[in-house]
Amino acid sequence: MTTVSIGEQDEVQLSARISQVILYVENQSKSLEFYTKKIGFEKKIDFPTTYGGRWIAVGPKGQDIGIALQGYESDIGKKSGAASMVIEVEDCRKTYQELKSRGVEFKRNVGGDVGEELRELPYGIVAFFTDPDGYIFELMQPSKALAASQRNAMQKTESTKKGAKEIVTSFIESLNNKDLKSARSYVSEDFTMTGPGTSFESAEAYFEAAEKANQTYQSGKYDIKKIFMDGTDVCVVNDVIWGSTTFPAVGFYHVEDHRIHSLRLIYDPGQANAARQDYVRSK
Repeated sequence: MTTVSIGEQDEVQLSARISQVILYVENQSKSLEFYTKKIGFEKKIDFPTTYGGRWIAVGPKGQDIGIALQGYESDIGKKSGAASMVIEVEDCRKTYQELKSRGVEFKRNVGGDVGEELRELPYGIVAFFTDPDGYIFELMQPSKALAASQRNAMQKTESTKKGAKEIVTSFIESLNNKDLKSARSYVSEDFTMTGPGTSFESAEAYFEAAEKANQTYQSGKYDIKKIFMDGTDVCVVNDVIWGSTTFPAVGFYHVEDHRIHSLRLIYDPGQANAARQDYVRSK
């Protein structure tokens, strides 16, 4: 629920969500490549428009807000010189009438595109209004096709997030069971690991060290306490149990293409060494 203030009236409630911020770009394909290949955003929407162009939106994985890359040749707001914002509503006709009754000014001529204040386009029902400084905002009720596209993108993101968590927990479970073959199946060949006083630049180096550790002494087990997610980045808070000694550790995992690509461990090396020595003495 978004709160908006209009004129001198008391604050009113508008049931809506900000779904996109619009950037006007010279070349949509070039901008799409920049944001997806270099910045690391995902393509959320690629939908045809009435004028033969494309409505493209990109954004961070795991978030439903997007950046619309609007081409100048179809720029609905280029004459204002300001980027616009898309405000998504369930019933555009109803919201249009409510805002108009409160004195909000809607536009028929937007960037040279003349039409009704309330319009039906392939991607949805829309209406454009301006704020006191002349910025243009678009109310949009997504079409069924666009809504389905958005749902598919969100479901794909949720599936990826769920997969990342399951991959990390399965990796930890395999380590706890001393099943290094299974553990290796969850990491990429270029897997890297860093921790206090140690680092490995490949999966081969990491698992060679893990095998030697298993042969020399019984390593600790991880007791997962909490997991935090940010897209396909997974943060795991553990207690490391080594014999009768327990100490905390935090692991930061980055997952790509269903494999763990990097792991950064944070713990007190003094506690870890003391736990290892206690375990060796007990044997």
